[in-house]
Amino acid sequence: MNAQQFSVLVVTDSENTDASLSLLGAVFSYVTFIRPHRNIVGVLQAHNQNKMDGLSTLLILDDHAFTEDALYDILESIKFAVEGATLRHVSPIVYSSSNSKDYMLQCMDHGAIDYVLKPLREDIVNTLFLNVIRSSVQQHRLDQRQSSVSTISKNSNNSNNSVDNQGIMWKAFQRRLQSVFEVNHNLIHQSVKEYFLPDGTISRSGLNSLSSDTKARLKARLCSWNFEPFDLTQYELIQCVFIVLKHILDLPDLKHISMSDDELYDFLFDVANMYQSLNPYHNFLHAVDVMQATYYFLCQISVITPMDPHSSPSLSPKPSRGRYIWLGDHVSMSDLFSSFDVLALILASIGHDVGHPGVNNMFMIRTATPLALMYNDRSVLESFHAMAFFNILQRHCFQPFTEWQTTAEYTRFRKIVVRSILATDMGLHDDYVNKIRGQRERLNVRPVDITNQEQVEDEIILICGSLIKCADISNCARPFPVAKKWAEILQKEFHEQGDLEKELELTVLPINDRGKISLEDFQLGFKKSVAGKLFEAVASILPDMDYAVKTIQNNCMIWESRKQQKSLNSEDEDKATPSTASNGYELTDIVAQKSRSPDRSSVSESSDQSRPNPSAHSHTYKHQEEQQQQWKSQQEQEQEYPLPSSTQPDVNETIQSSDQVQQQQQQQQQQHQSNSPTERRGIKYSLCQCTIQ
Repeated sequence: MNAQQFSVLVVTDSENTDASLSLLGAVFSYVTFIRPHRNIVGVLQAHNQNKMDGLSTLLILDDHAFTEDALYDILESIKFAVEGATLRHVSPIVYSSSNSKDYMLQCMDHGAIDYVLKPLREDIVNTLFLNVIRSSVQQHRLDQRQSSVSTISKNSNNSNNSVDNQGIMWKAFQRRLQSVFEVNHNLIHQSVKEYFLPDGTISRSGLNSLSSDTKARLKARLCSWNFEPFDLTQYELIQCVFIVLKHILDLPDLKHISMSDDELYDFLFDVANMYQSLNPYHNFLHAVDVMQATYYFLCQISVITPMDPHSSPSLSPKPSRGRYIWLGDHVSMSDLFSSFDVLALILASIGHDVGHPGVNNMFMIRTATPLALMYNDRSVLESFHAMAFFNILQRHCFQPFTEWQTTAEYTRFRKIVVRSILATDMGLHDDYVNKIRGQRERLNVRPVDITNQEQVEDEIILICGSLIKCADISNCARPFPVAKKWAEILQKEFHEQGDLEKELELTVLPINDRGKISLEDFQLGFKKSVAGKLFEAVASILPDMDYAVKTIQNNCMIWESRKQQKSLNSEDEDKATPSTASNGYELTDIVAQKSRSPDRSSVSESSDQSRPNPSAHSHTYKHQEEQQQQWKSQQEQEQEYPLPSSTQPDVNETIQSSDQVQQQQQQQQQQHQSNSPTERRGIKYSLCQCTIQ
């Protein structure tokens, strides 16, 4: 291939004033200049139809012709169209006079494959076509995957479910789904080596050296339970993982695993790029959050010493930390865990969702994906995550240590990585909680004999699975502002799956159906039925984890207060607007029904018949959109049960705020009841104490 085989489309308003643009004509045979246009994707589609067959397009976007937001929108629309297969063989490049690194990275994050500074130089123009080749190779891989994927349909005789007739949501999900659908005889090599190696989402070239100030700032955040990653860049997220792994690799027993910083960064960039950036929730941000939670838990139970013990009062040293009755005298958790156990659990945390397509196991099974067939409908995604991550882990980290791979130490290391990832299957959540409870009963009768390595290994593997399960859903145990943000993101991904299921004419569960389950009911159901059970069971074995149980209870009170306030607002609106749909149902029935909303694990693996049907009382949702908008406006205007005003309050302060919340709730209830006592319709507004059962 050479530059003559590509066409160039330049979007600019400076054709006559930027003489350097004329250099393009000397290298490329087909160069077209156009004025800025709102529908760049439509222009590109028309351009592709008119140009010679086989030519890929190099799109040069002069940022002088756009506002910054407009440029980002254009890049996103092009990326979306390419990934949705509505636009082919287009490589966008930003052409700018700005040398701001942050701006460059923003352009790349939004979909640009390169960034060129003005004015054009001959040496730069001569190498531009290489970007097109790289983009074409990626497109070719995508085309291969698309051609090998079977049509997914509910009924093979229903032509309406053919790929050609799918809607926009299917096209958006298609690439993510197809990246895990391709299964053949050499699955490991094809799926990992070809499909899951990075496509340049995050480039090493944009990584700056880690300054001492940045390192100190990130360390302080990593050692705080108030960890909030939403404002961190992709590079800062990678640096967070780098800092934690360097801290772990400095443990005495791991000195022989000698990895240079460059080798470690290569591994981390490959892992980061294996996560789907289009997923609202299951992306690299979630992976880093889970890793941080796991790291914090290990510090909390005194398995490892925190990097910055002064950053969080809750991690301050105390004699009782990590010392439990079932360990016996003079034994702590740090004696139970080996350095390899710690490394295995941290690595499992960062890799536990690699390649996640943004849909759950139930979707994979209902659509008969090849992975579901391969793994016999059991822990489909978790089995894939474990296989794909361990393959990359081995290729990067352990290839030089072939001798070590034959030892019992390596076997235990691999067990912890694989079984910890498999433990994150929410479909087996209740079974795992019962295992933890059984472990507690067993340890009450027979404490751990630290000299019995077989017993120690069995208990460690179960504890590691318990910790990563807690970390995987730890966002609901974070301080409320952080927990609320994560809840909104998770609900968004559930709703996107619901939109996809509607397009495929599949049954949509209420929790995936927009407007059926409120955010408050979603969180209360999940915390009471899923998260609370897990954290209480784990805290019964590891009492230092009890702080998370208290935070969940505190968050439940806030969610309950929000729910009640919305109910009061709804009744006030009903009084102002007479209802035309009265069928004798009391609001208590509806509130009780909503409080039994399916939790996340039951949504993933239970049948439709076992779920509540919020739509049965559809009259209660008559003014839903107006109520949601009203509530959103109230949220923006008031400070809801705030934590202390510091940017990162301690978790103990968060727990203490629950008494204030309760008092405020009771005052609101008394005031509202006194205003209209005859119109309560028998409803009890007693504050739910949210005791986790």
